[in-house]
Amino acid sequence: MVGMLRDVFLMLGAGLFVLNGFVGAQEAGKKSEWGDFVEKDFPFFSTVLNCRELGEGFAKDNLTPRGLVLNLGNNVWACYDLDLLRIACVWEGKEGKPPVTPEALAPGSYHVAGQKTKDGQEFLPKPVGKVWLTNGIYPGWQVGEKPRFEDPREPGPSVEEVGRGAMDSGHGRLGAVTMAGTEVVLEYSVDGCKLQERVQGGEHKGVRFVERVCTIPRREETLMMVVAERSEVRLMPPGAFWIREGGEGKMEPMAVEEVAGHWVVRVKASTTGGRLHVRQFLAGVDSSFAVNGPIDSMKKEGGKEAFAKVRFGGIETTQGVVSGSKEAYVVDKIALPVPNRWKRNVRLADVDFLDAEGNAVGVTFDGDVWMISGLKGDLEEVTWRRFASGLHEPMSVVVKDGAPFVYDRSGIWKLVDSNGDGECDRYEMFCNLFAQTAETREFPNSMKLGRDGALFISKGGQEGTTRGKHNGTVIKVAADGKSFEVVGHGL
Repeated sequence: MVGMLRDVFLMLGAGLFVLNGFVGAQEAGKKSEWGDFVEKDFPFFSTVLNCRELGEGFAKDNLTPRGLVLNLGNNVWACYDLDLLRIACVWEGKEGKPPVTPEALAPGSYHVAGQKTKDGQEFLPKPVGKVWLTNGIYPGWQVGEKPRFEDPREPGPSVEEVGRGAMDSGHGRLGAVTMAGTEVVLEYSVDGCKLQERVQGGEHKGVRFVERVCTIPRREETLMMVVAERSEVRLMPPGAFWIREGGEGKMEPMAVEEVAGHWVVRVKASTTGGRLHVRQFLAGVDSSFAVNGPIDSMKKEGGKEAFAKVRFGGIETTQGVVSGSKEAYVVDKIALPVPNRWKRNVRLADVDFLDAEGNAVGVTFDGDVWMISGLKGDLEEVTWRRFASGLHEPMSVVVKDGAPFVYDRSGIWKLVDSNGDGECDRYEMFCNLFAQTAETREFPNSMKLGRDGALFISKGGQEGTTRGKHNGTVIKVAADGKSFEVVGHGL
């Protein structure tokens, strides 16, 4: 498959370039030269997460095909479901271990070239460590007075399949993931109401906690946050408080209700906006320990200056060898930036050109995006700059309207450098309307740009466990990303 190829070929004008480099870290007994697949200093990574076998007291059938795992610090992790807008799981990792088992293809083969995965959904990444909170297969945010704990999306050919794609706009839709300093800002809409959320980690009197800070505008209907399933943990209920817009930090305690075994916070309709704080301590503390207000380590909200942080920094330089042949069809060779300062494996899956001056963007199967310059002329200096990371086994990139669009298992992302520092700080969800199962072989195979600005994608077709909605299809995504149609199937 593409992720395992030793050479990646690029077309540029009349020449054919070959990018040479290692694709695996262990060959012929070699010790790995790469760092961990999950970089502990990066704020998130994407993965399938299987929480179906956590045992009694946890949400049943809890599987997340499109998960964004947030690094909350202190070895605490939270998985955010990009389709259902829910916190699927919060857990405390094991010291010296990765946060999830490396059972997906990208992490499993990262250090061992050629390492395969089994088809189906029996062997999938799981959280490593102590799980504290989970939610089941239902929206994390809901509108109205009475929450419903069921999946609102239309089922596919296999009704038990949870990989049904994004919800309709009335239930909720992801907008973007933005990095602000060490934090991640989730932007999404619920029934037209645009929210921003930071999931933060902290510690108080030696006890770790997770706090969700949601900026909520004026709204005409009651919004409900489903915090967690009550029956799964033997903890005191989460605490919640509200700070009004322009309220100078004045707090209003809010009730956390128990509804059908779930902890729910209601945000009533209001002509003013503000911030909702929901905090859960990760230990069996009693009510005397509760803190219903800001904690010093949590007071910082970030700001515009936080976006100035350069995460990767620096460039790597390689050289190419231009073919001396006079034939019409020639092969030039370009070395990949391996090894590199980040100790990162570079398994290119696709490249597209930004212009006719030899500037390109490349995506790796391991979730990184590189900006490449110098792919012209004598190839004496080819520069590589890490632009983005954390994506979910991407295999294609297209330059559309001057910006890179990457197709991964989570959907199609538009990558934006909002402050001009040469690194992506905003991942805009261009389209995730089509379904994606957790099937290990439902790869985001390829993406091409149509004449009218539409994007054509092809999806992996293997169905080892269930039949998904769009396995083995070719899909046309509208130029604005707001709709799609299947134009080919049975592949």
